[in-house]
Amino acid sequence: ETAMEDYEFQRMRLELARALFRTALAEETVELGEQDIIWLDALVRTAEGKYRANQANLNEILQLQNEQARRVARLETDRDQARVEKLNLNRMLGRDLHI
Repeated sequence: ETAMEDYEFQRMRLELARALFRTALAEETVELGEQDIIWLDALVRTAEGKYRANQANLNEILQLQNEQARRVARLETDRDQARVEKLNLNRMLGRDLHI
């Protein structure tokens, strides 16, 4: 009986550790995505300024804007995933599921 209890405790501990790591990874991914958006905003503004000064072509701006749009969409997906991971962790810990 104690071997089974010990096994169950270790299994739960492992699942909790996995949930903690998944949550931390998801939160870090969101943070990095937000930094990417800030960086891309600056690049787009710089490229637009160069275009107005006839130092860049429209294709460069469109490529940057396209990348910016993809990153914004990805960031929303990453935020959703972070919410899911937090909910799962809170469920495991018996906490309130509202974020």
